[in-house]
Amino acid sequence: MSGSDLFLGLPSLSVKEVSETWDSVSVTTSLVAVPPCPRCGRNGRPIGHLPPLRVIDTPSRGKPTFIDVVRPRLICEGCAKTYSPRGPDLAPRFALTRRAQRHIERQAIRKPSSLVAEEMGMGARNDRQVRDIARDLADRLASHRFPTPDVIGVDDLSLNGNDFSVITDGRTGHALGVVSSKSSDAVRAWIRRGHSNGDGRPGIDLSRVKILVTDLGSQNLSLGKSPFGHTLHVADKWHVMQVATKIVGKVIRTTLSELDQAGAKEREQKGRGKKTRASASVSDRKADALRAAKRDLLLTRENRRQPLQLSMFDELPDRVRPVLDAHPAVSKAYWGRWHLAKMYRSTSIKEAIGHAMQFARRMLDPELAPTARESLKFLFTHRRIVLNYFRALTIDMAGVAAGVTNGPTERRNQNIRRIWEGSRGLSLPMLNLRAVYEPWLLDVDIVECGGCGSIHGPFGGDKDARRRMPIVDPANIRCLDCDPDSSIAAVPAGVVRVLMVGLSP
Repeated sequence: MSGSDLFLGLPSLSVKEVSETWDSVSVTTSLVAVPPCPRCGRNGRPIGHLPPLRVIDTPSRGKPTFIDVVRPRLICEGCAKTYSPRGPDLAPRFALTRRAQRHIERQAIRKPSSLVAEEMGMGARNDRQVRDIARDLADRLASHRFPTPDVIGVDDLSLNGNDFSVITDGRTGHALGVVSSKSSDAVRAWIRRGHSNGDGRPGIDLSRVKILVTDLGSQNLSLGKSPFGHTLHVADKWHVMQVATKIVGKVIRTTLSELDQAGAKEREQKGRGKKTRASASVSDRKADALRAAKRDLLLTRENRRQPLQLSMFDELPDRVRPVLDAHPAVSKAYWGRWHLAKMYRSTSIKEAIGHAMQFARRMLDPELAPTARESLKFLFTHRRIVLNYFRALTIDMAGVAAGVTNGPTERRNQNIRRIWEGSRGLSLPMLNLRAVYEPWLLDVDIVECGGCGSIHGPFGGDKDARRRMPIVDPANIRCLDCDPDSSIAAVPAGVVRVLMVGLSP
């Protein structure tokens, strides 16, 4: 075997010529051995030559790589049928090498199909082959089930008018599945049957789930009754705080409306007419000060590039305290929300209930009651799952308490939104493929048995160490069910062990 053959790395092909342009690399090859007849297995004899078969290989030197395979035309000595050999290194269905097909599968999990097609030299507009390969991969992965985590997160997601529910590992945010509906019935159906094109096995092992964390949407609230009735249902604290923030916002808007009306009457009485800097009344100046402090009071940001301030415990800005002193209703709503935020700093449910009572007492003030009544009634109705946050608290050796929130799920939703926008829309199987498997690397974190086709993983341990291990042909990977007598690569308990032929543990 020549050095060129070794560099190409396809044992069934022998390199004859290599040419390179600014745009691509072309390799002319021939078959090392003539394959037998695919029908009867007998040898064949040459009866002529076929035009070279051009296939696409993995990119080389940063450019698309094309391989021209010179093949003879053969006639079988047994069945007398003619056939055209391809060789074991070429994909049976596509004009690709097998490793190029696997490369496309890996990239299709992480990139839009048009971008993958362009990188492979197919052209961004000719991405149908990439989409076909990705759909085949999605169908094979439909039977895969991730190990069920102890915390499940469920959140809604809207993408260009399309409604989805995302089920995640509530601690890491890794997606377990995407459902094409926001209804709780659709989520229950996914839990019972797994993916819509799966094999009917449950998507989640409910016996392993200890905590369910959701927002306060009506569909997600009903999940806590069924099928997660035995789990601890926790309301996401940021959505609880959002209820209080909406109360503050309503009080501010009501106060501003009253000040604007009062300012107009004062200017009318003094004959000043339209509001200007010179003609502004006392009420106008109070309204301007309140508008200037509104973002600080609501803890919002001017644009998405600015960091979001979520703490109410920093020192008040200079422009905020005079506003709170001037408007008692705004002050009561603001400090009521402060007690709710303080509740989430509690390390026990008893301490949390104390702050919750302070929050309710301030919000039930006669000045706020008409504005806050419905929101308080909603929180009181769901007080059990709000206080479950403290039943799920974990406290480390340093005494720092940590609770479960929908934060990891929300971050994953932002990534899914980016995937959707970058691909300009996806079918449900393709959205599941990208959303669920984007963080993982095929053949490193997720392994497919080359014998029975079963899917295993993701594996724990050092991912970087696994990536540094020698590459193994995916067709040679076997699970223990297919080859129980061989040595195995051990992975953490609770994960199926997979035999990786040629790899050391």
